[in-house]
This record gives sequence, C-alpha cells and structure tokens, in this order.
Amino acid sequence: MIAKTRKEIWIGLVELSGPTDNYILEGCHGAYSNFLVAADTIEMFKRKAVKEASSLGLNVVKVEWAMPLNKRLQKQEVEAYLIELAKNLPSGGRFGKFHVWEEEE
Repeated sequence: MIAKTRKEIWIGLVELSGPTDNYILEGCHGAYSNFLVAADTIEMFKRKAVKEASSLGLNVVKVEWAMPLNKRLQKQEVEAYLIELAKNLPSGGRFGKFHVWEEEE
C-alpha cells in the first residue's frame, strides 16, 4: 500500500521569461518571483508553477529553490505579504511581486 502524502503550502523562487510586450514584464527580458502553492513534492510545485506562469503568458526558465513554507520560515524570514497570500491561495497557486530586469543576461 502506498501512503499518500499530505499537501502543504510550498514557496519557491522562480525565474520567468516571455515576450517583452507581456504586461508583467513591461518591456523587460525576464523576472523573478516567489510562487506559493499547495503541493506535496517539488515536481508538483514545478508543474503548478509552469501552469500558472503559462496562464500569465510567461515561461518558467527555472526554479531556483522550493520548499515547504514552514521549513522556509524555520531558516529565514519571509515577507509578510507572502504569508498573507499563503492564507488564501487558489488551487493553481499564486505568484508574489515580479522583479524584472531590463537587459538580457
């Protein structure tokens, strides 16, 4: 019998790209954002990040890191607005603030 794991809120830093005319990128080449979602594995976190990014017209370049929010809070402070976002997450997850860069790296 396979034990089911329990979903919990995960947080991770995601690098994003997309067309420069995307309303989020505002003419820039890419962005970083924290992503919050209910997940039980890193693979589920990544799948949901890709799906949510796609719904915004963006692509996930890579997930820099991801872990359960409770573990992250044990290691580092998390901005208060992200903790508030975590309280009312839609099933597909939610990105935090987007931090864009202008030049292609």
